[in-house]
Amino acid sequence: MGNQKDSKIYDIGVFRKESISTRQFSGEIAGFSGIYRLEHREHPVARELVVLKGSEFPFCPACKAPIAFELVRQADEITDDPDFG
Repeated sequence: MGNQKDSKIYDIGVFRKESISTRQFSGEIAGFSGIYRLEHREHPVARELVVLKGSEFPFCPACKAPIAFELVRQADEITDDPDFG
């Protein structure tokens, strides 16, 4: 079987950032881009949402009440990658 350096198969977990526990609410500005878990018991809403850094967290579209957002997985900004800069 060969050396992992010679292999074209990589463990994607190596490239992911560790989860950061960050809780924010509707109307606040996202401090990180990433996947956020939504908590809103009054109405069915998506369980997870991709939010970009600097975006305002939305309110519930059905009742306009605040929703809690918890960062599940932080994503790197593509503009921070020298290959895309």
